[in-house]
Amino acid sequence: MKNTKHEIAKEIADNIIGSLEYQCGAQEGALLALEKIEEQPRKVDLLTIMTKFGAFHQLKKLSEEVYEFQEATLRFLHKGVQKAAITEEMADVLVVLSQFRELFGITDDELRKIMCEKVDRTLARQQWRTTEKPVTQQA
Repeated sequence: MKNTKHEIAKEIADNIIGSLEYQCGAQEGALLALEKIEEQPRKVDLLTIMTKFGAFHQLKKLSEEVYEFQEATLRFLHKGVQKAAITEEMADVLVVLSQFRELFGITDDELRKIMCEKVDRTLARQQWRTTEKPVTQQA
């Protein structure tokens, strides 16, 4: 039996990723886990924020949040900044993206299909599969 919220959350995340890996393969499963995380905020709250600030403002906000995520990622790669900074910035990006997802009524199935197609296309273009190690933090 799981005792802490962290253990329960980890088990849920592992189950989501495992399910998605079964549906689309390992590479796609990792990407689609992000999609499932987006479902956590309440849809009505996301639309309330979008309505309050407006789509144009939130589009500018998305640009700002993506820039901050990029900066955190670069700091991590070059200076070893804490992963927590990347996680926080990624959450900001996903919250704003989720607002647009709700605004446009984009479904899980629509997103899943296109994400799988894009990952498959990228892998096919590179003429390699999961046998090579992924690019990670440079030594």
